[in-house]
Amino acid sequence: MLAFIDQVELQKPSHVDTKSVRKFFTDRQNSWGVYQFIKLEDLEQQHLKDDCFTVRCDIIVLRATRVADITVLAPPAAAFKPPPPDWPQHFRALLQGGQGADVRFLVQTKTFDVHRCVLAAR
Repeated sequence: MLAFIDQVELQKPSHVDTKSVRKFFTDRQNSWGVYQFIKLEDLEQQHLKDDCFTVRCDIIVLRATRVADITVLAPPAAAFKPPPPDWPQHFRALLQGGQGADVRFLVQTKTFDVHRCVLAAR
């Protein structure tokens, strides 16, 4: 599903297809995406602000996952004991690093890049 973001009134999914497998941005014959997303004129008239736009792409897989039997040779569970989680440090690293952040807050003059999933969990 492709949709524009940052413009709530225009956040309609532009494509939902549950019947066929699609490849995005490949050849014209077996793909959906660049050729059917939006016409250039519509983009310029409705969505382009300050020469920028943002697209959200949600991919929903509705088919069952294929599972194969795999034999994995691994040491017994007792041989490896992971360290205990350090949640405060992990969240601090997410906030300070900003890598993978998908939400930005502007508080007075300071900008914070945060993760949507962390906000939802709080």
